[in-house]
Amino acid sequence: DRHNLIITRSPEEFQKKPQMIQTQHAGEKEEEEEEEGDDSVVVITAAATSIASALQKLQLQQQQQQQQQQQHGGGAAERRLGRVFVIGGAEIYKQALRMRECERVLWTRLSGEWECDTWFPEGVVKDGVDEGGEGKNGWRRRTTREMEEWIGEEGFGGLRSENGVEFEVSMWERERERDGG
Repeated sequence: DRHNLIITRSPEEFQKKPQMIQTQHAGEKEEEEEEEGDDSVVVITAAATSIASALQKLQLQQQQQQQQQQQHGGGAAERRLGRVFVIGGAEIYKQALRMRECERVLWTRLSGEWECDTWFPEGVVKDGVDEGGEGKNGWRRRTTREMEEWIGEEGFGGLRSENGVEFEVSMWERERERDGG
């Protein structure tokens, strides 16, 4: 099961009731009718003001769900929280990068000049690094194949172009110290 949570400065807007957000994948045309199982509608089940409180809420939701399954005869094994994706802004990225649980960064670099007022924090990505090369502060760029295997989708990474915008998607992984044995 997937739990979606928004980190915002004013979570009270989302606390009143679960929110539905309509999304559209890049390059897809909007469908007139929603199909069953359509992933273009995302239900937001909670909101938080920091990543730490968001993870606590997600873990609580997961525990409650497991308790409900056990009460209804489903001896569900305890599960870890799955993948957590952080999608900006700069302060949220900084919080995530300071956490030991943050193991990977999926980085999208747009080609060209853009007017921006927010930048991804320094300390991970290093310009001109080829696949497998070292970034900054113990981060290493993984190959496109490794990224696509981790994501579970082919054709996601590398140099691409959509709607006249060229960009590159890469994955950076935090190097962990290895045990001596």
